[in-house]
Amino acid sequence: MAVFIYHTIRPASGSNLVWNFLVYIYSHLFLGIEVFFVLSAFLLTWLGLNENKQRGSFSFKNYFIRRILRIWPLYYFILIIAFLVIPLVTSKLHMHVSLPDPLWYIFFVSNFYYIDHIFFLRFLWSIAVEEQFYFLQGICLKFLSQYLPLVFLILAMISIFSSCYHLLTGKGDYSNTLTYFFDFAVGGVAAYVLFYSKGLVRFLTHLPRWLTVVFYAYILIHFFIFYIIDIDFKGDKRIVELVSRYLFIIYTALFILEQIVNNKRTKILEKFRFLRFTGKLSYGLYCYHGIAITFFSILFKKLNLKIQDFIFFSLTLLLSYLLAIVSYRYLESPFLRLKERFRNTRINEITGARESGA
Repeated sequence: MAVFIYHTIRPASGSNLVWNFLVYIYSHLFLGIEVFFVLSAFLLTWLGLNENKQRGSFSFKNYFIRRILRIWPLYYFILIIAFLVIPLVTSKLHMHVSLPDPLWYIFFVSNFYYIDHIFFLRFLWSIAVEEQFYFLQGICLKFLSQYLPLVFLILAMISIFSSCYHLLTGKGDYSNTLTYFFDFAVGGVAAYVLFYSKGLVRFLTHLPRWLTVVFYAYILIHFFIFYIIDIDFKGDKRIVELVSRYLFIIYTALFILEQIVNNKRTKILEKFRFLRFTGKLSYGLYCYHGIAITFFSILFKKLNLKIQDFIFFSLTLLLSYLLAIVSYRYLESPFLRLKERFRNTRINEITGARESGA
């Protein structure tokens, strides 16, 4: 949702300090992608460790088949729309659309394609990064499971060095896979610690009330501190942004751990059916929101209409939900049912592990 808001609403800065702080938070909603990467690494690492413990081995084949059945059907459906349907429609309407070489997308390396092209394809770079990580993580879980802490340390160091290099040379690294090795490393470490550390589970389940309040308030404190720094900092602000990003990633991992080890938190979330429903649709919402934004942008431009950001946001959100619901029911669900045949351990077993301290 954070990424969706970031793509549809454009608030302007003003003279009010509070308003500018909110605009500053808005400008960092793209960090929602970091949450996705950290959570993904956490889940895959924990499930891999649990499978290895229960079965004495890790099946790379089943692991990758599950990833294929979850990601590929919808992803390639979007590519069919982009490279087959869109050219036919635009030619009939005498419209020009900038499309990239499809091979960049077919082979999940679009994050290295920097030439401008149609909007609803551009943000799929994150899925390319995720697929590259899936492959690397599968290899590590299969052959290096005993050395995962070292693997995660190496990934984090590679990421830090890569980001520093790009910062010093002035080159952009936003969609570079190495940039997000830090996210994957932190998420993996969080899963590893949860799996093996009983002490952490006890600590997080017995946090003093005042510390819990501080923990939940941290994210606002974080952004406020870096907002103040951003106002007065005279050096390269990208350094500040990099530090802020790393702290945000670490906090995200800690937040995931805190939520998992506390039954009360998860039980509260389970009461919100809409959130659970949205969680099921999250992949579809992410993939289709670009199509919804592109559709309404072209439509209103053709009609020469200028509408408020909130209306544009509401319309694109509604269309995205409708597309995601239909997609989940008729396109994704059959593959998800098939995916269950290749599952060796289940996500809900994490709750059992937190109680036993495993």
